[in-house]
Amino acid sequence: MASMSLKSAPNLDQLDANALRALARQLMGELDETRQVVAKHAHDIHFKETHIRKLTHEIAVLRRYRFGKKSEQLGGEQGLLLEDAVDADIAAIEQELINLGGQPPAQKPASPPKRRSCQRNCPASRFAMSRTPPHVLAAA
Repeated sequence: MASMSLKSAPNLDQLDANALRALARQLMGELDETRQVVAKHAHDIHFKETHIRKLTHEIAVLRRYRFGKKSEQLGGEQGLLLEDAVDADIAAIEQELINLGGQPPAQKPASPPKRRSCQRNCPASRFAMSRTPPHVLAAA
């Protein structure tokens, strides 16, 4: 795609009709080539964005499965095998995301639990403070 710079453009006032037509055909050809390249790039970008969204969703599904209730029910060797398989899948998908030019999904930092102390006038605090079972205190 040979494009003309503004400095090398001929003076249009000095060109005859045939030269102007030739210049117009050349510029229209370059414009068509540019449009084709832009359309190809737009298609590539759309494909990559769709693929990245699909992989990100797959990572989310795998993490939900890994940390979900069903995975907690698996014990022993079977649970370890599932965890290893899910970890390997997540690592492979994250690497593919990086290769596509996307960012791997950021993991949320674990926040410490935010517990408040029970108020003194709360009925549950009476039971928590004493070592006597609640049914004995209620009968008293």
